[in-house]
Order: sequence, then structure tokens, then C-alpha cells
Amino acid sequence: MISAGHERINGMMKQRDSTFESLLDRVATDMLHGASELYMQVLEGMVSAERLPEDLPDRLLEIARDMAPLIYLSMRLRESDDWSSVASGLLDARGSDLALIAEAMLSFLPRQAQVFCHSRSGTVLSVLERISGSIDRVFQTVSEPGGEGREAHNILRSAGINVWLVNDNAYTDIPVSRAIPVMGADAVTTDYFINKVGSQRIVEAALDAEVPVYVVAAREKLIDPALYQGRPRDTTLFERVPISEGVILVTPGMKDDQPRR
Repeated sequence: MISAGHERINGMMKQRDSTFESLLDRVATDMLHGASELYMQVLEGMVSAERLPEDLPDRLLEIARDMAPLIYLSMRLRESDDWSSVASGLLDARGSDLALIAEAMLSFLPRQAQVFCHSRSGTVLSVLERISGSIDRVFQTVSEPGGEGREAHNILRSAGINVWLVNDNAYTDIPVSRAIPVMGADAVTTDYFINKVGSQRIVEAALDAEVPVYVVAAREKLIDPALYQGRPRDTTLFERVPISEGVILVTPGMKDDQPRR
């Protein structure tokens, strides 16, 4: 006979399992938040969940789309039996990575820089908040389709940053054309990075004006391009942008003497 106490405990475990399942369902369909933010939501959900699906590594690959962090997490889980500890460690690493990227960006950007942002990258938002004292203003695109740039604009404004919401073609305008693009990415390989449609147009316009483009990426974004072969792609929302001369990848492990494109 099952006691009322056991029934309550089983009910709580099922509710918590259901909560994590609901989180995975939301992540699978979320087109507003950046890959890093969704990755963080999954990590936090893993730490707080009572139980995790036995097929979680496979589930992550199914919902990853072009999001390298979920592919990275799937690979890390296959290397360990203690998934909660893996998630806790990756949460700590994320904070350290952001601090290192922010420090690097301070050395790259001129004093009181004007910055141009496209889409809604959690990494970009976090880095800009950390170095806000060195930024004169940020031009943030609306970022259609989806318009997630509006929320990015509100986040930056709430952080006390002077931010202007502009249309997606604004980089060809004055004074926006001298602003420095700082972009996030859903994934970064040795040859290209994946970001919201419209990114390549901004990169090309900046390089034509001899303005460098910075792509900020924590460790979970760096991925072997072979892992992308055959993966489904949503070309209506995302595009692969070549990492050409003048596109500078800013990662936690970069050193002052390492070659940069």
C-alpha cells in the first residue's frame, strides 16, 4: 500500500520532471532569445530538476538547430554520469568567460566607442553591460523578422547605456556608419559564424568602411564545422557569415599574440 506521503513525493517529482520537459519544449520553439540565454536556461533547469530525462543528450541535439551551445552540452553530458555537476560547472565557466571577453573588448574598443548591434545576443548584452563606462552609445537594430532587437534595446537602456533603436539597414547611414559592429553568434567555426539574417550585410558594409567587426563568443559557441554537416538550417532567420579579414573573433582563451582575422 502506498502512503499519502509517498504519493505527495511522487507527485512533486512528476511535477518537477514536467517543469523541465516544458523548459525543453520552450527552448525548441524560442526564436526571441539568443543561443547562450537558452543554454543558460537549460543549465539552470538541470541544476534544479529532481530528475532528468535519460535521453537528454539526444533531446538536446534534436532541438539544437544551429545553436552550438546545446550541441556542446550534449557532448559534455555524454562524457559524465553526473549531469547536475556538469551543469553547475558550466554555469560557473560561463561567468568566467564573460569576464574575460569583456576585458578583451576593453582593449579593442576606443574610449567612448560607438557600437552597432544586431539581433539579441545574451553574450553581447552581458559584455556591453560590463564595459558600459567605456561606451558612448549603442545603435541596436530592430532585427526583423522577429523584432527581438526591441527587447535588447530595453535591456541596454535599463542598464543605463545610451542606446538608439534603428532600422536594420541603418549601418549605411551617418553617423551610424562609423560605429563598430559587435555581434554574437549561435555558433562559430574556423570559417564562419552563424547569426541573424542581415548580419552579413552589416559585416560587408563595415569592412568596406575599414571598420573592424567583433564577434564575441564563449567556449560553448566554438564548434567543429564537421558537426554541422547535414544539420537542419533555418535560412529565413539565420545565415552563415564568413570570418574574413577584419572580422575579429573575441573568445575567453584568446591571447594578445594570437593571430586574428
